[in-house]
Amino acid sequence: MARPTIQFNNEDVQTYLTVYLTLNHFMNDSGLPRVITTAVDDILEGVSRLDYGGNTRPLSKSKLYTLLSALSIVSTATVQAATGQSSRHSRNLSQALRVASTAILNTLVKHGEPCSLWNAKAPFS
Repeated sequence: MARPTIQFNNEDVQTYLTVYLTLNHFMNDSGLPRVITTAVDDILEGVSRLDYGGNTRPLSKSKLYTLLSALSIVSTATVQAATGQSSRHSRNLSQALRVASTAILNTLVKHGEPCSLWNAKAPFS
C-alpha cells in the first residue's frame, strides 16, 4: 500500500505574493516593508540551497517564487503538472515549496502582515 499524497495548502502565501508582493515589487523594492522583502529573499535563498539527496546544485529562486505565487495546493503532482519536470525533481521542488511556504507564513504572522490566514486552518490535508 502506497503512502498518501501530501497536499500542502499554500493559499495564504499565494494570496500574499500575488496581491502584496509581486515579483516586480519584490525585485524593485517598491513600497513594501524592507523586513518582509529581505525575509522572503533569505527564505528563498536558503530553501534553494538545501540538500535533497545527491544533487548539490541549488534550485532556482525565481522558479520557487513563481510556483509559490501560482499554486494554491502544493503536491508533487501539481508541481509536476506546472513545471513538466520529472517526478523526482518535482518531489524535491514540492519539498522546497512546503518549507518556503511555512517559513514565509511564519514571517508574515511574526510581522503582522494582512492575510486571510489568521483563521487557524491546518496547511496539510
